[in-house]
Amino acid sequence: MKVKFLAAPLVVGALMAPAAFSGATAHAAPVAPIVAVSATQPNKTLSVAEAQKELQVVNARIASLLDTQKSAKEAFAPANVLNIIGKLLETARRIKEALVNVIKGGVAFLKSIPTRVELLVTMVDTVNGAAHTLQDKAQPAHSHVFLELVHASVLLVTVSATSDQLKDEMAAVKKALAEAQKMPDLKPNDVATFYTKTKLSRVLRQIRFDRNTCVLPFKRLGTIYFMSRALLKATGVLMEPLVRVSEVDQAITDVKAAYQDALKAPNRLLTPAVPSVCLPAPAAS
Repeated sequence: MKVKFLAAPLVVGALMAPAAFSGATAHAAPVAPIVAVSATQPNKTLSVAEAQKELQVVNARIASLLDTQKSAKEAFAPANVLNIIGKLLETARRIKEALVNVIKGGVAFLKSIPTRVELLVTMVDTVNGAAHTLQDKAQPAHSHVFLELVHASVLLVTVSATSDQLKDEMAAVKKALAEAQKMPDLKPNDVATFYTKTKLSRVLRQIRFDRNTCVLPFKRLGTIYFMSRALLKATGVLMEPLVRVSEVDQAITDVKAAYQDALKAPNRLLTPAVPSVCLPAPAAS
């Protein structure tokens, strides 16, 4: 039991971050839940058409998990975080294999496939929803959801699991997220969770892209050096294991300010006109 709680602070941050790692995803609305077909008749043999619809649902969640896995690697997620994401992907692919087998005229090796798809959808959508709603929560909130997701992931691949057991677990996962959303928020002096750090990771990724677009082609070497030092300092905050929430927030503010200062700096001689997207942000009134 102690092992689970020790792993939770590291794992749950990335497990809940499909929208947390990338800038584009972070501002997108949560993925709309897709109800698995034939869910009202879990013991009914799937037709080819039904299996094809289920397969579309699973493929969408696999794509979401692959994005999460890629972004987690870019955010220097711990190995056990990547392992958890990998396990969920492995489970999704196993369900996909069963559906493909039905489509080809074979027999599924898993029972209650529609309900398993529903549980998989619930798990991935809970991860996605947590990325939007638990961003500023203290670690116990993340651990609470994580432990339920661990239980769900085991049940999802248990061959003997019944449809009722799978449905009960769906409700338990949703309940865990709802309970976590009511838990206390982080305070400025609290140690930043991995998920909190992903806010800084997201900003760094965007500013590196913008620097390559708007600073490197136009600005003088001194400005480029100044910008690189600011990015390096913020990366150091990201890598610090015991960094405080307030320090993460300050690093975000500082690196954004450094980028705006770089945009305001003089251009090199004989450089082309700067694109409008590279103009400094207007001063606050």
